[in-house]
Amino acid sequence: MKYFHWTPAGWALLLVIARWQKIAEFLAGPLENKMLALVVLILIPVGIIIALKVTAIRKVESRRLQLAITTLMVLVGAAAFAPILAPYDPTHIIDLANAQTLAPSFAHPLGTDEFSRDLLSRMIYGARISLSIALLAITLSITLGTTLGMVAGLTGGVTDSAIMRSIDAALAIPRIVLLVVVLALWDRRDMMTIVLVLGLTGWFETARLARAEVLSLRDRNFVVAARASGVSNVKILWRHLLPNIAAPLVVTATLGVGQLILVEAGLSYLGLGVSVPTASWGSIIRDGRELLFQAPWIVTIPGFAIATTVMVFSTIGESVREALNPR
Repeated sequence: MKYFHWTPAGWALLLVIARWQKIAEFLAGPLENKMLALVVLILIPVGIIIALKVTAIRKVESRRLQLAITTLMVLVGAAAFAPILAPYDPTHIIDLANAQTLAPSFAHPLGTDEFSRDLLSRMIYGARISLSIALLAITLSITLGTTLGMVAGLTGGVTDSAIMRSIDAALAIPRIVLLVVVLALWDRRDMMTIVLVLGLTGWFETARLARAEVLSLRDRNFVVAARASGVSNVKILWRHLLPNIAAPLVVTATLGVGQLILVEAGLSYLGLGVSVPTASWGSIIRDGRELLFQAPWIVTIPGFAIATTVMVFSTIGESVREALNPR
């Protein structure tokens, strides 16, 4: 190891050597796994470059941001390459005869749960479920909320009144109550069901924000000039208004990911998340709640992962807000 340099490339080479069999199985496996890994390999460097450029231009304190981005890279990379990194199948019962809980050891670094399933493998696959649900749901809610809010703010009149009164009616119902009632209608819930329910119940505040931003801009000279030139409302929305309201929406989306991770974990703990035996961080905590004192690692490790991830997205969101603040 004298000539081995502990750089990211060195770690990657060591991973390839140690997990070559898993890598071969991964390459021969389902297409969606390979597509997810490819997207991650493209998005992570792009996101890092953008974040560092923004902080350098705006002179934001970047040490916390760099730590948050590094942690996020680890989490997203582990989720994307779960079939390679996980030492066991997350649903595999190691000791079928006894199904006993094992403490952390060399063979099982994070121990096993009450069904004798490797906790490290379930945590890695659980990161894939929890992060995917949060990211997809926030994408849906931001897209829907931004579109309806911009339309309401620009058109006004009956359209604006109908959209905003609908939002007021929806906000009158506590979201957690609405989620519990809706999700209880399904006996089995897959990931896309959770994404749709979270996304379709989380766009109301975004719509209000987008509408308020559009109302503050629609009488500006550049919008009036575009209308006088015969530009359609659709082009005004997407070419002139959206770029000017993007900053608060980006901050809202970044902070919203952390909130959705908490919501998904809470629903999984209540038994309203993805159906068993699919692992998510909230379901792992639910499985270990009866063994809190006998096997505390089953609860504390996913709890720490949830708290860390929420802090990461909060830090990134606050840094982006500071960087995009014109003052």
